[in-house]
Amino acid sequence: MRCWMASDLAQNEHVTVTVPVGAAQAGVIVPAGALIYGDNEAWVYAQTQPETFLKTKIDIGKPLGDGYFVAMVQASGLGRGL
Repeated sequence: MRCWMASDLAQNEHVTVTVPVGAAQAGVIVPAGALIYGDNEAWVYAQTQPETFLKTKIDIGKPLGDGYFVAMVQASGLGRGL
């Protein structure tokens, strides 16, 4: 069975897609605007106490919308918020 749909893509044009596979992962979405770049790394300031923030390196290998998905193993170091 063939299905034809109208598309704005040109023939042989490449697209990037994200296809979820495997079990769901717990984590947080870090807004792109919260990132600080330096020393070829991405960092955020994570709130650890009401008036205390800790500079925390994060992996930005999973872009999602206008931010990045950080798996819960790493996100646990992000404390209360960004």
